[in-house]
Amino acid sequence: MEMVAQSMSDPSINGEIMRHGWQPSVTQAGWTPRDIKLLGRKPDVEVARKIGRTVGAVSLKRQKLGIEAPLQPAWNENEIKLLGTKPDREVAQIVGRTVSAVQSKRLLLGIRSWRARTARVGEPG
Repeated sequence: MEMVAQSMSDPSINGEIMRHGWQPSVTQAGWTPRDIKLLGRKPDVEVARKIGRTVGAVSLKRQKLGIEAPLQPAWNENEIKLLGTKPDREVAQIVGRTVSAVQSKRLLLGIRSWRARTARVGEPG
């Protein structure tokens, strides 16, 4: 990080960056040992909420460190009843799972998407 800061202050390097369209990577504050200790102990969505990062960032960090994902809790009846009643993104937020987990479960159970269920025949959708 210090090297990036030093190089950004060097006009010749800064000119190269501007000329080639390179941009320094923007990152959030570093991962604390406490953050890392949570990885793989709870679902990524729970860890993300707890440490204020995206689920994608948590998942990527866990995978880069070779930490296995914890087993996700089984779907309960109420969670399954929500599938297809709202957009997958909303259901994911309600049940505390990723959008891809919601979509995968919905498709596995043969439940049509919210949009498909609410669209009327002959209506553009």
